[in-house]
Amino acid sequence: MTMLGLLTIRDQSINQCAPSQENQERTRNILTNRVFIMQYPANEPCEDRFNCYQLKNIEGYYSAVFDGHGGWQLSEYAMRQLHIYIDQELKGAKNDSDVKNAIKKAFDKIENDWIAVAKQTFDKGFPQSAYVGSCALVTIVYNNKLYVANAGDSKGVMLRQKEDGSYEAVNLSKTFNANKSYEQERLKEQFKNEKDIVRCKQVEKKACYVKGGLMPTRSFGDLRLKMSEFNFHNYSPDLGYRIPIPQFTGPYVTHEPDIQVYDLTEKDQFIILASDGLWDEISRKRAAVLAKDHDKEMKELTMELLNAALENVSKERSVSREFIAQTPPGKLKRNILDDMTIVVVSLKNQFKQ
Repeated sequence: MTMLGLLTIRDQSINQCAPSQENQERTRNILTNRVFIMQYPANEPCEDRFNCYQLKNIEGYYSAVFDGHGGWQLSEYAMRQLHIYIDQELKGAKNDSDVKNAIKKAFDKIENDWIAVAKQTFDKGFPQSAYVGSCALVTIVYNNKLYVANAGDSKGVMLRQKEDGSYEAVNLSKTFNANKSYEQERLKEQFKNEKDIVRCKQVEKKACYVKGGLMPTRSFGDLRLKMSEFNFHNYSPDLGYRIPIPQFTGPYVTHEPDIQVYDLTEKDQFIILASDGLWDEISRKRAAVLAKDHDKEMKELTMELLNAALENVSKERSVSREFIAQTPPGKLKRNILDDMTIVVVSLKNQFKQ
């Protein structure tokens, strides 16, 4: 498992990744001082999770953000298990197709594991197993290439250095949620006879949901929207079971990741992975400016990304930074902001000639 050492800068805690003792003995250390992580919870408990890991079967490393919803359980399971499945599937990988297939198979395993859990518990008074879900954003750096797998609405950005020393922010992942017009159009085309396939709040059109209940269009879990056996039931809502969707024709969402491959160059300096709690508050261009300001200090950059997001929360919600800081995670804080998880990966001196 990954070892996370705790560093303290000012009043914020930052996690730094390092390979496990077992991995250090078996492979060359390529992870230390490359990945820094900061998390700021709004929910109690926090539903976001993260991980980083030096792979055993290829000379590469893995970083991931998991944004849970409906609970923390599935993001926790994905955090603990996905990198293990990916590493197992990477054995013998020789090309891009092999790596992509390994990632896809690992995603399938997480989904199938959770289906098995839900089948054992749903009819025994534990309906939440069919309602909890998690977005997943994964990167693998290997052999001058970057592999990005995304299921959901977390976002990855690469900062590419320009001639003047500033940074260009390159989107690494497509956003998969019901707010996006391309996802709305796809769903409406696929489910032509279901007028409620996408429902948006009247006051804020940007808050749109699949079948009125889920914003991401790709995720682990959320089995109520995928399989009829977790939709139809004879239990009362008083017992925690949701009202069934009539004339169910799902699956309406999928766990299948969108996988992109990028060739790395010496100009590619940083990767920022973050849950939507961060990107709802700052733009990728703002992240690029902060990277220029903190060019030599990853820990400071990680912290300043969070500070910039909290500053925007304060401004847009008309609440003081002091109030935000003093409000403990829970319903009140969640009404102000979302869980934020930020993973900063340094690509400096990564490129192999």
